[in-house]
Amino acid sequence: KEAFYNCFQLQSVTIGINVQQINEQAFYGCLNLKCVEGGQSVTRISKAAFYNCSNLKSFSMGSAVEYIGWSAFEKCTSLTDVTIPDSVTKIDYYAFMDCSSITNLSIGKSVENIGDFAFWGCAALTYVVIPDNVLNIGRSAFSNCLKLSEIYIGKGVRGIDQYAFANCPNVEKISVN
Repeated sequence: KEAFYNCFQLQSVTIGINVQQINEQAFYGCLNLKCVEGGQSVTRISKAAFYNCSNLKSFSMGSAVEYIGWSAFEKCTSLTDVTIPDSVTKIDYYAFMDCSSITNLSIGKSVENIGDFAFWGCAALTYVVIPDNVLNIGRSAFSNCLKLSEIYIGKGVRGIDQYAFANCPNVEKISVN
C-alpha cells in the first residue's frame, strides 16, 4: 500500500512477471509517470493505484487482470487509449473518472459491471460500445463525456442507472439490443 506514493520524479515503471497485484495507492500522485509496461501476471489493480498520475500516457494492461479498482486511474488526464482486456469482470466506481483525454476505449467482453462514475468526465471520448456481457451500467458512469456522439448498448444490459449518460450534449446515435 502506498509504495511509491507521490514520487513526483518517477517517469516509467516496468512490472515484473511475478507481480500479481498493484496495491492501493501504489503510484498515487506520481505526476511525472508517463509509461507503465509489463504486468502480464497482474490480476488486480487496486483502489487509487494510479490516481492523479496526470502525465501517464501509456499503460499496458495484461490479459490476466480481472478487476480494476475504485479510482484506479482517476485523473490520469493524459491517457488517450484504454483497452480493457477480456479477462476483466468488474470496472469499479470512479475507475477512469476525469481521464479527459481518452479518445479510444475498448471494454473487454467479460466485463459484467461498470461502476458508478467509472468514465465520468472522459470529455474526449466520442464512441462507446458496451459489450453483451455487461449487466449493469452504474450511476453517472458516462456522464460529462462531452464529445460522446455514439453509444452501442449490448443485449445483456439489464440496468442503466440514473444519469448514466447525463450531460453528453453531442450524442446523436444510440443503439440498444
